Amino acid sequence: MPNLGHQREELQDENARVIMVSGLLVLYDPTLKPLTILRVIRFLRSARKYVPN
Repeated sequence: MPNLGHQREELQDENARVIMVSGLLVLYDPTLKPLTILRVIRFLRSARKYVPN
């Protein structure tokens, strides 16, 4: 399943893809061999920063 996930305009790396897995946002680069995970972000915690109460 190459290129699973989607690209984000705000990411500076045009190869980077984002996929959500069990409440985590996983950023990875499918063009690198072996597959390289760039970052893992806990979505719920990070999203609260941007959602007004």
